Amino acid sequence: MSDLANTPVAALLELAASQLEVAAHTSDARVETLASSIAALVTLGAELKAANDAGLAPEALVRKIVEEAQNAVVAMQFHDQLVQRMAHVRDALTELNEALSSPSATEVDWATVLAGIRFRYSMEDERMLFDRIIGAAACPDVNCHDSTHDSLRSSVEIF
Repeated sequence: MSDLANTPVAALLELAASQLEVAAHTSDARVETLASSIAALVTLGAELKAANDAGLAPEALVRKIVEEAQNAVVAMQFHDQLVQRMAHVRDALTELNEALSSPSATEVDWATVLAGIRFRYSMEDERMLFDRIIGAAACPDVNCHDSTHDSLRSSVEIF
């Protein structure tokens, strides 16, 4: 076992990964509430539309409710992106911890570890940040990822 495995580094990496997982899990309950609110807004919007068609509700109110529901959907998509990013951080910390904890930690193939971490990234800005901080030279397979279906920074995909 390497000297690093006997230091707090491995424990701190595991702690960071666990903290990210707890943060993601905690936010899930809030997203459930948001989803329920959106469902209620959609139902209310339909009821107001029917009332408006009968001459009982102002069209401006209907448009505002629909706009707010659309904003809530965008907020949920942002949460999905945040959770995905946090999962990537957790996975990278876990891989790093495993590399440092292995019996052959002094002989770690860092290019393989780094390529594995970078390959998991599904957003182009994640890979750009990786390349800027780690450096493309540290990961020889840096251009092997098919970016056809990647998300760009601040983009939202409605599904």
